[in-house]
Amino acid sequence: MNDDEHYNRIMVRIDGARVKELRERQGLTQLYMATSVGVTTDTISRWENRRYPSIMRENAEKLAAALEVELAEILDSEVEGESGAGTDESASPGPPDNPALPPLSPRLKRHLSVILLVALVLVILQVVRYYSSSSPPPAKVNAIRILPPHVPAGQPFPVLIRVEASEPVSFSLLLKENLPAGSELLAAVPEFTSVDKSQGQVKWVSRLEGDKQFFAYLVEAPPASEKGELVFSGRILAGPMTGSSPDLGGDNRLRVDEFHWADRNRDQRIDDEEILMVYDLFSGVAGFDFNRDLIDEIWAAEGYVWNGEAGRYEVKQ
Repeated sequence: MNDDEHYNRIMVRIDGARVKELRERQGLTQLYMATSVGVTTDTISRWENRRYPSIMRENAEKLAAALEVELAEILDSEVEGESGAGTDESASPGPPDNPALPPLSPRLKRHLSVILLVALVLVILQVVRYYSSSSPPPAKVNAIRILPPHVPAGQPFPVLIRVEASEPVSFSLLLKENLPAGSELLAAVPEFTSVDKSQGQVKWVSRLEGDKQFFAYLVEAPPASEKGELVFSGRILAGPMTGSSPDLGGDNRLRVDEFHWADRNRDQRIDDEEILMVYDLFSGVAGFDFNRDLIDEIWAAEGYVWNGEAGRYEVKQ
């Protein structure tokens, strides 16, 4: 076992009442917490009711990450005494001295010494085998966001998040995405678990089965008249990423400009390479509508012009 695995097996005491208070304050369900940590709802209930006050540190860190707090905030602050609490030496005295018992013979003493020595050697061998056994490293998981280069103000555009593991796995994951201020979420595949419109945050609780999964959503840019940038941020918490919530990689900005999001070279056309790129990107997300009909129409025509006053694309026939 490596140092990380030994560290994660350490038992810690959690404050169940504090966990319940934080969960209810954020409006989270026991099912949401169970899926995030990778346990059952009964286990979450037992933790909150202090039926299982001591849990593995690995689960405690996942619990804190799901509640978006530091681990120390959910640990039990009470310190139990370790100086013989719960014992009464006077209630169970040892056997009285009995001088009438015959002493052990030298031969019997030698036999006992050999037996104890063999037992000690066996224990040492088991300990060495336990700590020297090599286990494969946990799978590495990363999430990449893919954005178009630009979009006109007030127009919808797609966002793709690709989650990949270094090897096939099966575990829960929690994905959080913070949308640019003023933008509006229109649709998502798979369907989002929760959305906080006041904070502009979308959450998915899902499972990664295999080595790859896609999340796609359609968002409408803010109806601003001036050019600028839209900024995205997000984090992922997956099974082997104990106690951490790494930021999403890939793109995090796109320009507000008067070109269709699929028109990457900004020539007011969607050429063959550009339409193939769009279809390749979203081919792995079944049922996701990214306004494919308009893209096909612009590609088949002579091009388009953005009508800012009307807020729409005008296709050249």
